[in-house]
Amino acid sequence: MDWVAVEPVLILPLALMLNKNAPNPNAGRLFIDFVLSKSGQEVLRDKGRIPARSDVTIDPPGLLKRDWKVEVVGLKENLRTLVKFYGEVFGIGR
Repeated sequence: MDWVAVEPVLILPLALMLNKNAPNPNAGRLFIDFVLSKSGQEVLRDKGRIPARSDVTIDPPGLLKRDWKVEVVGLKENLRTLVKFYGEVFGIGR
């Protein structure tokens, strides 16, 4: 059995950030270090994510053998709204 890609393939790009006013910034830095480490990327891979490190194997192995065209839909049209919402949630820009 193998995976099958049907176009379009929808992806959700993720970001990892530390709030400048975090109550425990050193704990946040340690968490970020772990997530970006080989061990952390292996945990994410085992949970079904594509690892960001080239030294961590991908599951399924053939997933990235194809060149994918990435098109971010709706970001440009909604960027101001998303930035405003992000600022409201995290208390930025007050």
